[in-house]
Amino acid sequence: MPTAARTPNFEAQSPPSGSRFLALLDPCDPPCVSIYTMMEPGRWATDRNFRKMEYLLQNAERQLATRSPRSAEPSELLAPARQFIEREKLTLQSRKGLALFIARNQFRHYDLLESVPEGIDIGRQFFVRPLLPLLSNDHFFLLALSQDRVRLFEGSSLEFKELKVEGVPENLRQDFEEQSFERERQFHSASPAIMGKQSAVFHGPHLQQKDRILHFFRDMDKGISATLKGQAAPLVLAAVHYLIPIYQKVNSYPHLIEGGILGNPDYQAEDSLYAAARKILLEHANPDRQSALKMYSENVKTRLTSSNLREVIGAAEQGRVRFLLLLEGAEQWGAFVAPDNVHVHTAREIGDDELLNLAAILTLRHRGQVFVVAPESLPEAAPLAAVYRF
Repeated sequence: MPTAARTPNFEAQSPPSGSRFLALLDPCDPPCVSIYTMMEPGRWATDRNFRKMEYLLQNAERQLATRSPRSAEPSELLAPARQFIEREKLTLQSRKGLALFIARNQFRHYDLLESVPEGIDIGRQFFVRPLLPLLSNDHFFLLALSQDRVRLFEGSSLEFKELKVEGVPENLRQDFEEQSFERERQFHSASPAIMGKQSAVFHGPHLQQKDRILHFFRDMDKGISATLKGQAAPLVLAAVHYLIPIYQKVNSYPHLIEGGILGNPDYQAEDSLYAAARKILLEHANPDRQSALKMYSENVKTRLTSSNLREVIGAAEQGRVRFLLLLEGAEQWGAFVAPDNVHVHTAREIGDDELLNLAAILTLRHRGQVFVVAPESLPEAAPLAAVYRF
């Protein structure tokens, strides 16, 4: 049923993580248009990316005219999206991908940092399933450290940004100066003068270097810990190999991941650091996912679990789903009439919604968790499974 009229919401810019992603789960005034597309990089791709966006919006307009003939004028509905691509034409090649979400009085656009299946969906909810695999291990921090520079990043599968950290020395030299370390050179004659020259032996600064780095990292840890206070996301280190164990020795943040990204981060592009951090995170099993799979296998064929699509959607509407497991790549079309009338179709029909997407939205609205899993994790032929709260 259409929602009541409201103030237009034309949100933009940031990727849909956290509260910005939750906003996509709110009921929208149908038809709800979702568009996913990847951009071609390089300044020579400006016109090609712009034409691609124009083609997608034209295609969406044709689909709207066919599937929702009684809806508002399609061109009027898509006008904010067209204004956006006109305004951002010169920046499209700098984006990896875009997700557009359009409904009456509502337009949201988000940058994508990872590839998703491209396409257009028109339904009674926004199509968020392409984002779900990216959100499974969503939040992390990256500390890029060297003796010359300290940077703290916050990231997810959909965004990556540098944070401002207070109370952290900019580099090892500044830490020395603040602590009044005297940069001195001690030398003495290693041997008698030969031809009027002496052999100098430098030993003070070199012997103290490790202690100075340790002091620097202790000072740095205070600021990092204050910035991350109350957080539970994993922290990944990026540094040359001999600095990592030194920092691990003084670290007080409880969610530091063992190991790290080896190499001087000052010489690595931010997108390379991001990709390396994501790889490390994927190698560490998501504890919530593992807990969900274990709980499902231990309670399969009991009243606490189900792999029946109709039952699961009804339970999700009631807020009973704690964990929802979706089969990777699966789809199921049909219609849902609240509170528990689910029509499942063998092929997509006019007016249908993708029911696995609907199950995910209903689960997330009630603060359940959704995981995309491999086929071997679910019962044979089941596109989804759920663990109930009660």
